[in-house]
Formats: sequence, structure tokens, C-alpha cells
Amino acid sequence: VHEVCKISQDIFLFFGGVLLGTGQFVTGVAMLILKVVIGLVDEEMSYRKAYTLTREAVNGVSKKS
Repeated sequence: VHEVCKISQDIFLFFGGVLLGTGQFVTGVAMLILKVVIGLVDEEMSYRKAYTLTREAVNGVSKKS
């Protein structure tokens, strides 16, 4: 999922820049906003995964004690 998000961000960044360069301001800005939103979602998913793994590791250690 992380790789798909990174590829999507690159695509939206590229096309957003192209559209801004050709004068299509609203569409270009919309593409750049989508890039930011995908980045935030990707970071949140990574954070939740890391939190879950850490919590499982801590709970596993405390149960063994």
C-alpha cells in the first residue's frame, strides 16, 4: 500500500505541475491537494501500523514476565 501511495503522489505532483504550467490553475491545484491528502493518509497508515506493532511487542513482553 505504501508503494501505491508514493506512486500516486508522484503522478499527482507531475500532472499538477503540468496543469499549472499550462494555465489550468484550478485543476492543477486540485491535483496538488490530492497529492498532499494521499501523503497524509499514507503517514497515518504507517503510524497506525507502527503503533500496533509496538503495542503487540510491549504486550507480548509484559505477558511473558
